[in-house]
Amino acid sequence: MVRRLALRTLAACLLPACALSAFPPGRASAQGVVDGGFVGSYYANPSFSTTPAFQRRDNRIDFTWTGSGVGGSSSPEFAGVGRQAFSAGWTGRILPATSETYSFALTTAGAVALYIRPAGNHPWTTLIADFGSSPRARQGTVALEAGRSYELLLYYWQYGPQGQLSLDWGSPTIPMATLDAATPLGVNIAYTSPNDPSLIFADAVMQAAAFQVNSNYASFNAPAPVDAQGWPTTDATLPLWSVPREPEGTYLLSFTGQAQVVDWLGIGSFSVGGVAYGATLPAGAGYDPASNTTTAEWVVPATASPTSGAFLGFVASQRTPDAAVGSGVTNVHLMRPLARGSASSHPLGELFTADFKKLVSNFTVIRYMDYLATYANNQRHWSDRVKPTDRTQYQAQAGYGWQGKGAAWEYAVELANETGKDMWINLPLQVDDDYVTKVAELLAFGSDGTNPYTAPQANPVYPPLDPNLKVYVEYSNELWNTAFPMYHQNCVLAQQEVAAGGSPLNFDGSTSTAVWAHRRVAERTREISDLFRAVWGDAGMMSRVRPVLEWQYGDAHGTGSDGLKFLETYYGNADGQAHVANPQPVSHYLWGGGGAWYALPVNPEASTIAAIYASGLDPSLPGTTAADAAWTLAYGLQELGYEGGFYVGANNVSVTNSAAQTDLQNAANLDPAASAFEAETIDLFFEKGGNLPLVFTTSGEQYGIVYPTIHDQDTPKMRAILAAIDGGRPAATIGTPAPGTLPVSSAAVATGATQMQGALTKPGDFVGWSVNLPSAGTYSVTTDAGTATPQILIDGVPVGTGSWTGPLGQGLHGIRIRATGPVAINNLIVTQ
Repeated sequence: MVRRLALRTLAACLLPACALSAFPPGRASAQGVVDGGFVGSYYANPSFSTTPAFQRRDNRIDFTWTGSGVGGSSSPEFAGVGRQAFSAGWTGRILPATSETYSFALTTAGAVALYIRPAGNHPWTTLIADFGSSPRARQGTVALEAGRSYELLLYYWQYGPQGQLSLDWGSPTIPMATLDAATPLGVNIAYTSPNDPSLIFADAVMQAAAFQVNSNYASFNAPAPVDAQGWPTTDATLPLWSVPREPEGTYLLSFTGQAQVVDWLGIGSFSVGGVAYGATLPAGAGYDPASNTTTAEWVVPATASPTSGAFLGFVASQRTPDAAVGSGVTNVHLMRPLARGSASSHPLGELFTADFKKLVSNFTVIRYMDYLATYANNQRHWSDRVKPTDRTQYQAQAGYGWQGKGAAWEYAVELANETGKDMWINLPLQVDDDYVTKVAELLAFGSDGTNPYTAPQANPVYPPLDPNLKVYVEYSNELWNTAFPMYHQNCVLAQQEVAAGGSPLNFDGSTSTAVWAHRRVAERTREISDLFRAVWGDAGMMSRVRPVLEWQYGDAHGTGSDGLKFLETYYGNADGQAHVANPQPVSHYLWGGGGAWYALPVNPEASTIAAIYASGLDPSLPGTTAADAAWTLAYGLQELGYEGGFYVGANNVSVTNSAAQTDLQNAANLDPAASAFEAETIDLFFEKGGNLPLVFTTSGEQYGIVYPTIHDQDTPKMRAILAAIDGGRPAATIGTPAPGTLPVSSAAVATGATQMQGALTKPGDFVGWSVNLPSAGTYSVTTDAGTATPQILIDGVPVGTGSWTGPLGQGLHGIRIRATGPVAINNLIVTQ
């Protein structure tokens, strides 16, 4: 199915003038909020006075304000709203899945008012209006039609230092739950290099390379001497970028001290107070002796012939009025234009560019794999990390990959808070337990810039993750990928662990080093999950903290199932042996799993763009996504596609492309035809059992969803993504229909090839089906095993032996039969 693209409408904030189901939900949902979430307008007063301090697109309304401020960021507009005496209003458009009466529930400790109406110019209907201040729950009901969109309007007033607000909904057939995204979709963001077109930070200096000596400023191998914070102690040059790319507009330059500033390549012109100075700002121009600060504008014009970079040299520099000439400068800032060609720049103190936030605000989840420089990241200890107080967030260093050391965790949290989006983090391969614990603490409590807090703080220097947001936790990235150094490092670590003796990786006598490596990824993920649980508590796990295990497309080479089976067998004692004293199902440690979901045309090397698209979409994607879903369903996990989307390229085929062919493919990615292919790719992921796909990546020719920079977001791929986010997701089409008799030939997963035929020969052997139930209800599950009584597992949890009867929700479920001794299974029997 190719989704028809619809016009995207931005919700405007309108301000006023003055039964819990017993059914496990399966993969059914009430649909949810569209357009990327609820547009929230936050006021630094309890009366909606003046203009909002800030706006953001919140994934969901599920807040508890007991610690730091409401904004969750040090950017000026966010930092100005404290948790006491504020007001906020949200608008959002929702889609119900069924035609019936829905209940809307507010849990609150402030004054609230909730309204609803059919989308369009219709009168508002009051669902809840309660202007009390004590903790309480209120509920309203309204009849909704499936597929019709409705607008919600919610106001909140908080007068005291603590507050709470959550919005749930449900119906007689759909369990009450937080009103969340109808079509969840995530995005991978770029790394913080000087040359990346995503332009993450509003201050270009935060992504600039190391200062170089003026006499060899463009070499990148002539570093100037710097102090402990990275500021030059002599005259020096700051390399801003080194590619022919100049996003035109007005930049705001500010630094402590005074100096002559030279734009070595003359790409822009300096000015102060309307006086233009050209490519050289004289020493003393724009200097304020009272604050020892120099301020100037630097205007970069649009050009058809961009230079090879931008380099600002500081000459005859003085840190302080009494310092020697040539003593350097500190606190250099270069705030980017608000938009391409804008005459206004981002204000000092602003963390992220407006257009970058505009892009990621459309999504549900931000994946920080590249931002954290996960590739070849050799951090081991907390002291190895990049700090928010470092001069730059781009730090190239020997022993690391091409992305350097990655950027600060604190800024990753603040980006999530400013945009209202969940986080997906990737922990470096070799970090120790203390590092993992400190990341968990930083997310929960914030940090002082050096170390995380260990308890909630009233005024943290760097805030924790906002209370309505979730974090997906992944161990490294693509540890199955033989082209990555992390793959080989993981293999060595697994072999060293086995060689040391007493390792669970070979508990069953396995001699396969590949199996050890696969198991080690699952084992370390389990350890990480336990470390986060020690910080966040049981209540925080899987609800807010969601550990994930990702693998190769379609579980190729057992990269996923080896780990899943290991966790269940060893840490769940599934083989009947008492390996651990407190056995747990896999879902105790993991929330989700899956693989990538990239899609290509059948012939990406055709000689014309028309021929590329005429070849159609490669059919391999649906099969691998469905295979990933079979394994996640079997263990009660959500299927998560960590990266993917449609692209035209040939790096998955064994053909060497010419430069002309690459140029043709890059042009094909920007062709209008890419929109329908991107839409079909997204639809297929959901239809084949996926729950959360994350596109790769924010910008770039081949994979990027915007091009050439973050300012250029009206691309064919992005139009398809917005159309998906703005509507309901397709229903899953996989799974064997039930009730009915399901032969073993329709099974989806098993311990091995023999077990897939129903021959379970030893304790722990299993065979499993993915079933798709048409409605919620009471179901019975049994087999034709005769007098044998194998275990029955539903969604990864043992529920009985021999037979089971109980409630199941509509949609997809994983049902497995697990042996306690030799047994032959020919059929799974599901009745209602």
